[in-house]
Amino acid sequence: MTLVATAAKSSGGSGAMTQLFDSTLAADAATIDTGANGVPQTANHLLIFLLLRGTQAATTANINMTLNNDAAAHYDRVNVSGNSGGASGSSGTAESGIVIVAPGASVTAAALFGVVQVFIPCYTQTVADKHVFPLAGFADTNGANGLVQLRPTHFQSTAAISRIAITPAANNLKAGSRMTIYGLL
Repeated sequence: MTLVATAAKSSGGSGAMTQLFDSTLAADAATIDTGANGVPQTANHLLIFLLLRGTQAATTANINMTLNNDAAAHYDRVNVSGNSGGASGSSGTAESGIVIVAPGASVTAAALFGVVQVFIPCYTQTVADKHVFPLAGFADTNGANGLVQLRPTHFQSTAAISRIAITPAANNLKAGSRMTIYGLL
């Protein structure tokens, strides 16, 4: 059981996980998208696992996550990230999505994908804005290319989360990129 599932269980849920969505790209593509109403409203919390790599010719690729097809300036975040050069923090308001950093096509290890775990508590509630907690990271054979990132985000919407899309800022997602969504009961 993950730390998030343990926390969900201690806050009143059973801690049981049910798979709600799973998609792996067979070829390079511009997005992984659950589609409209692709996230069933059958659980208390969401736990999302992403395996991501961009095709952009860079060591890192910015990957954008949007909720409910909302790419308007409704996302406020705090970011803490670090690599072999040290750690840094920043914040931003009125952004158009949640930016997650993944390996790009220029990382040393050709088969390296970044791993992301995202927790969205109370995703079906319609009385409070949503909060999203992504934790991302990857380590390359060239230590300078690795990165870890924590990016808590406030999504300025009380709507239940029914759609999630993952789209790179440039180029495509590499074949093998995957999004799996679990509902925590």
